[in-house]
Amino acid sequence: MRSCRVGLFVVKQNRYNRPVLKLRQALDAGRFGKLSLGTVRVRWCRPQTYYDQDAWRGTWKDDGGVFANQASHHIDLLQWLMGPVESVQSYTATRLVDIEVEDLGLAILRFTSGALGVIEATTTARPKDLEGSLSILGERGAVVIGGFAVNRLETWNFDVPSPDDENPQEWSQNPPNVYGLGTWSSTRTSSDVSATSAAPCSTGWKGESPWSLSSPSTKRRPLGGKCG
Repeated sequence: MRSCRVGLFVVKQNRYNRPVLKLRQALDAGRFGKLSLGTVRVRWCRPQTYYDQDAWRGTWKDDGGVFANQASHHIDLLQWLMGPVESVQSYTATRLVDIEVEDLGLAILRFTSGALGVIEATTTARPKDLEGSLSILGERGAVVIGGFAVNRLETWNFDVPSPDDENPQEWSQNPPNVYGLGTWSSTRTSSDVSATSAAPCSTGWKGESPWSLSSPSTKRRPLGGKCG
């Protein structure tokens, strides 16, 4: 597609959540210092009735498990904020529904920077969705974004004060569902890039990163391995 000059864009809507954008600004400004830990938590509810709606749901061929499906955008956030991943170790299980793929997964990451990460992803929350959350910790600050769609700023602590610290809760959002409010912003950005030939921020090639991270985690391999 590159040789044919065809644009390929990937929707990464969680990057456009207001608290996530403020976190990214703080990160780019160096307010965290050396990063130590990044975590994401996806605790959503997907009962058997959800998978029974269509034959493709919960299959390896056409769907994927909680890592590749429900948690893919949270994994993207973690890698976008913490940087490239050097290695990943994971456990997966299918606990509460009758499907081919996993409904529960835990992964421990080592980033090339030396920082560590944790992915906790499950669709076994009952009777409803609990959270889609993100935490970033560094030597000079810590931020936690909670809610069910990475939408509510819960912790904003830095050792060096900034005007941004006065009322950080105003960056929180209240979306109607777990998919958040960033999809329109992501789509509009792609449209603007197409119209102006500006440099895209989320191409199809960049979309390979979270997929290459989630795929090794969902294949039932011995614990441990390099990320390619």
